[in-house]
Amino acid sequence: MSHWIKIDIKENWRTGLKHSPPLAAVSEKDRPLYLAARPGDILWFYAIRPVRGIVGFAKIEKKYKDEKKLIFLPELRMRKVLFPLRFRLSDIHAGDYKTWMDSHINIGDFKLDWTVEFQPLLDEHSKKLIRRAEKQFDMDFLALKEYMNSAA
Repeated sequence: MSHWIKIDIKENWRTGLKHSPPLAAVSEKDRPLYLAARPGDILWFYAIRPVRGIVGFAKIEKKYKDEKKLIFLPELRMRKVLFPLRFRLSDIHAGDYKTWMDSHINIGDFKLDWTVEFQPLLDEHSKKLIRRAEKQFDMDFLALKEYMNSAA
């Protein structure tokens, strides 16, 4: 199992996680990485504007392409699907979006390429992030059955 990070604006995370079923999406420029992601992999939610940190995570349940349904704020503004490569998410762990400013995980020390919206996490980063999530979200990652086989 791999761990991925998706960087997006707070409003897109709010919209995607409230959607039924919950989802995340990437643009065609991220196709090679999208193809590498697999159901069962972990997707970490990094929110920007105004938050700057991890606000939750989920398992990738399914991948699909949708070039018709406008869901995210930039798509609605431009009246065009900008993120057709979509992930259906399950086993979501994210607090209420209203608390994200105060209850996010800082990963500035990971030295990621912040211009890349979707990228794999190194094993060492996955392990650090799991420890930080356990502390920040007051949870035991390994005790969650849905994540038992995916812990780094």
